[in-house]
Amino acid sequence: MERLSSLPDLGGRGARGGPARMRFTGRALFLLMLCTLLLPARALEQAQDPRVAQARAAIRLRDYHRAARLLRAAAEAGDPVAQFDLAGLYRSGRGVPRDPRQAAHWLERSAQAGYVPAMRALARMLEQGRGVPRDPDAARAWRARARAARKGKGGGEETVGLPQEVWQARMHAAARAGDLHELEVLHAQRPQAGLELPDAHGRTLLMEAAEAGRAGAVRWLLDRHARPDVRDRRGDTPLILALRRDCAACVRALLAAGASPSRAGVQGITPLMVAVERGRPELVELLLQAGAEVNARSRAGRTALDLARLRHDERLVQRLRRAGARSGRPPARAVRHAFRKRLAEALVQRPRAAGKAYRGWSPLAVAAARGEREVVDLLLRQGARPDVTDPSGATPLMRAAEQGHLAIVARLLAAGADVHHRDRAGRTALHLATRAGHRQVVRRLLEAGARVGAVDGKGDTPLHLAAREGARGVAEELLAHAAGVLRRNRDGESPLLIAARRCDTALVRAMLDRLRRPLGDHHDRAGRTPVWYAADCGRPELVAALLRKGADADRPDRRGDRPLHRAVMAGSEPTVARLLAAGASVNALGADGTTPLMLAAGRGQSALIERLLAAGAQIDARGAGGETALMVAALQGREAVVRRLLAAGANPNLRNRQHKRAVELARGAGHTRIARLLEKEAARHGLFGGWFGR
Repeated sequence: MERLSSLPDLGGRGARGGPARMRFTGRALFLLMLCTLLLPARALEQAQDPRVAQARAAIRLRDYHRAARLLRAAAEAGDPVAQFDLAGLYRSGRGVPRDPRQAAHWLERSAQAGYVPAMRALARMLEQGRGVPRDPDAARAWRARARAARKGKGGGEETVGLPQEVWQARMHAAARAGDLHELEVLHAQRPQAGLELPDAHGRTLLMEAAEAGRAGAVRWLLDRHARPDVRDRRGDTPLILALRRDCAACVRALLAAGASPSRAGVQGITPLMVAVERGRPELVELLLQAGAEVNARSRAGRTALDLARLRHDERLVQRLRRAGARSGRPPARAVRHAFRKRLAEALVQRPRAAGKAYRGWSPLAVAAARGEREVVDLLLRQGARPDVTDPSGATPLMRAAEQGHLAIVARLLAAGADVHHRDRAGRTALHLATRAGHRQVVRRLLEAGARVGAVDGKGDTPLHLAAREGARGVAEELLAHAAGVLRRNRDGESPLLIAARRCDTALVRAMLDRLRRPLGDHHDRAGRTPVWYAADCGRPELVAALLRKGADADRPDRRGDRPLHRAVMAGSEPTVARLLAAGASVNALGADGTTPLMLAAGRGQSALIERLLAAGAQIDARGAGGETALMVAALQGREAVVRRLLAAGANPNLRNRQHKRAVELARGAGHTRIARLLEKEAARHGLFGGWFGR
């Protein structure tokens, strides 16, 4: 999942271009957010947090890092609109690392809180399987819920106070924040609702407080009879969550309230095992004193003593032994020998014994994937064919390569396995080993004649995958065999573009060393060059390396942004300096209709402003809305920048397309000191300077 919220549409495929990706200018994005604010009051009655408006103003200036900070604070406080917008930033990778799972998490929380746009967006995600497992039934349910909410029939909302879902979301946020006052106020509104209030994942208020390490909130909830031993859908208990947080005060409170010190969670892991894994002797002592079972076994057959030994923590080992702890597992060598013997016999005699996870696989493929060399040898001696395929078209060699089992790869190659075989997605063993980052396996496959330029169904070569995964060692092996650095896949991306987008300076340099011709304006379908991406990363050394190879320093992307705009947004003065020295256009308008000087002014970047002015930036240049750098700085409350621009000759009487001067923009935003300063300067420049100036 790459874009949610009032940012681009959920159907897009990425933040940086592609055939099916939607591209929004900053102005369109801003108007879309304004449209969201004009939704019916019922849909936005909970959006009271002023940080949402501040974040959207920051997005208008493309200050995504500031927007992310504001939205996260508001989202964690329970504001569903902030949660919705934060999901969009995680989807697009703006201001935060691109993370589909985080996007799904915040979108679901917003939808659970009753925010209708989030319900519709979540339905689309569930239909497409982006960031969440594909679930058409759940998608239909969310669409129905959104329709009902829009008609005023859904959600089970009460007629007095906050809607039920909003109230519950704020209770959860207060528990996570340890805000006892908020808990008191909200609980007083609906005392009959109780204090369990499990969310969609079965998490209660007590679990939220315990996981966050909020001992005060834990005690407050326990004093009001919250159940201490409840489990969520994963199987975790409040005690286990508190132990993972290393919150000794929470653990004491839960044990004092009757929480079982031996109640197991996921995979049979007990509280004592968690404390041992965390390496916390004081927590181990608390649990032992509370009567924790010392010889309980996890589903893997381990006891707390086994875990202490794995940590090489002699202090915990001795303490557990004094408490009567024993190991739950036989010696590892005996276990491996017995397992391999049983597995070999089972696979030879009963191929279905591999289980559902390997349905349709040959015994040889199962053994190769599991790394069972003895079993592979046995099966090959029994006459197993090395190139038999599973339902996805993969061979045992491909399975072994994907898992990094070098010895088995060598054994299968010696048995005649086809190194060029492709699965149904067009991938070879070299693709799979590269994507998994197994350098030695990649080297062995190349030595066996694997084609370094083979393309899969998406047009990706192994070097594309190495660049995407940041596997530098693997990339070096591929480059040594003349892998194509500028070869584009079906999305128009080359390995060099991918590495530059990931800000991988070392890998880009390695690729440039293999390049024998100038880069020129090599770009992707979004019109973005390696220099554009390097500037976006704020990496001056990467920009310099690309410029030395003949890269274009000033090519705009399809939205109009140039490398200089991206460098200013990244706040990197050295990068800006290198681009200006290479001839970057200092007064060009970007995708938002703003100049680099306007972007720097809105962010309060004084050093960049000095650099741009010295390079010839026009101080009163107009943006698409008629705004100047002075207007932008005034609107954003950047007093130091306002003073510097005025000293450099900025005209305070110019007006934008709404006929507003900088002073009126500052006053409307509540920046009274700046407004007074601008009033004085406006009077000094004369009454009509803004009507007849440029």
